[in-house]
This record gives sequence, C-alpha cells and structure tokens, in this order.
Amino acid sequence: FPDHQKRHAAGSVLASISFLDDLPRPTIVAYPNTIAAVVSGSTLLGLHASEWAADLREVVTGRVLGRALAHEIGHFLLRSRNHSANGLMRANPSVPDLIGRDRQTFFLSADDEKRLAWATTASLQASAQ
Repeated sequence: FPDHQKRHAAGSVLASISFLDDLPRPTIVAYPNTIAAVVSGSTLLGLHASEWAADLREVVTGRVLGRALAHEIGHFLLRSRNHSANGLMRANPSVPDLIGRDRQTFFLSADDEKRLAWATTASLQASAQ
C-alpha cells in the first residue's frame, strides 16, 4: 500500500501486478490514495460521498479495494496481462460498478473461465512431475 503510484502507472490505476517476461510476480500493489479519490468523488443512492455516513464510506472503500484486488488476482491466476471486454478482467470498470452493491458485472468471461481451467490444469500437471 504505497502512498503514491509509480510514475509509469496511469492516474486511475487502483492496483497493479507486475510481470517478468510472461509470468506474473507474486506481489500486488494497491493504491489507497487513488481508491480514496475515486470514492470521494462518487455518488451512491443519490448522495455525494461527502454526504455519506463514515460507515458507508468504509464499506464502499473496502468494496472498491476488494474489486481492484480481485482483478489483479485474476491476472495472477490467469497468468495473463490481457483484459476482457467485460466482467472482472475488463481494464476500466465504471465508478458506479466499482462502488455499487451489485456484483453481477464482476464475473469471469467465458474466455477467462477457459483460461483459468487451462492454467489450473497446467499448474497441477507441473506440480505432479
């Protein structure tokens, strides 16, 4: 949880994972200041974040952090830098999707499910040898 993003990261990056060649490294970095900025500029249930109770702000901040981490864990498990057109692995989910209660937009696409099955099978086969 660094205070600031690396200089090469885009301004709206909530979390990141790095790759060495084509393999993801086992470290995920989250950017709490960026997450806080996204949350503080949001509107939920018709109320601007400045009008939310402190408990709601904490819940929404945790939700955004969790979704950002889930996306990066997806890169790790899928062994891929690629993004999907929709679902959990899309590059830029909307702020309403990130802060909202509904989880329906954070699914694995059919292609991502296939890749996960392939990566899991390959990992099991490698460990059995």
